[in-house]
Amino acid sequence: MLSRILIAGETGNHCLEMSYYKAFLDAGHDVKLYDTKKAVQKYARPGKLGYKLHQFFPVEAWLRKANKEFTEEVKAFKPDILIAFTGAEILPGSFAYIKSILPVRIAWYWADPLPNLTHYIHQSLTLADLVASYSRSSLEVFSQMGARSTCWLPFAADTDAHFVQAAPREKYAYDISFIGSWRPEREEALRTIFENFPGLRFKISGPYWNRCGFSPIRRLASAKPVYGKMFAAIVQESFLNLNVIDRSNFPSVNMRFFEILASGGLELCSAGPEMEDVFIDREHLLYFDSPDSLVATVKYAFANKEKIETIKIAGQQLLKEKHLYSHRVASLQAVLANAVS
Repeated sequence: MLSRILIAGETGNHCLEMSYYKAFLDAGHDVKLYDTKKAVQKYARPGKLGYKLHQFFPVEAWLRKANKEFTEEVKAFKPDILIAFTGAEILPGSFAYIKSILPVRIAWYWADPLPNLTHYIHQSLTLADLVASYSRSSLEVFSQMGARSTCWLPFAADTDAHFVQAAPREKYAYDISFIGSWRPEREEALRTIFENFPGLRFKISGPYWNRCGFSPIRRLASAKPVYGKMFAAIVQESFLNLNVIDRSNFPSVNMRFFEILASGGLELCSAGPEMEDVFIDREHLLYFDSPDSLVATVKYAFANKEKIETIKIAGQQLLKEKHLYSHRVASLQAVLANAVS
């Protein structure tokens, strides 16, 4: 059944809201994407500087004006489903008003570690028909905080942004790549590989690598952020693609987990127990959970190059069958249809 769906959050390339927006459109739904941050920015004084200050010291007057505008948009569009994403600055009173005038099902989608939980979500949990989370382990906690219904909705692959067909290769420009911002745990993993496998060709791209304390890695890194087709091109040119999931994300996986698979590369991923019974070690990708197992896994990869080519193709095939955003929007609709109203 086709629906009118309003998504509240951010706009822009490579953000989660855009992936859901396109997936709902592709399924034939009537979809509107409302940028709540731009709405607040419009009322911030003075302009961008005011909004930067608002991020640290929220200004209630600006929020209320933006929320009034938001409720008017909802009234005009009359959605069947309203999905608010993690960063949406929606006051609980706005949801209360919308629920009082429209027969709409409201869902929050949570896509961040729980220490980053905003008061906007916390205060409106009981007004939402559903809280969907990228993290299965967070569902019980959301229920304890008052969520009426919850579901696990992991990240997935956006084939418009990243997809390249996985295919066997004999030669690569890089032995191992890492794309993403500097973090201590990411530096630790790259240093472990560097020190145990001298001579490997590295490709490291992302912000803040000037903070890296290990100078050989710091000198190799490029500060340029990499997205979309450029990201996929580097993955294609790399024999192994390292994904070190932030410790605060454990036991969940990040968006990069699916982006590497979509780009047709072999993923070398730190432990993500929530996905390890779905994407199987040495069948769909490679996992490690300690410096020693990282060294052992890299040794395995270089000793089994033909097997690695088979693994990366199998990983992408599973992704295409069950883990695209088209699959996620179908799951979300099914859960919302049965959620307590």
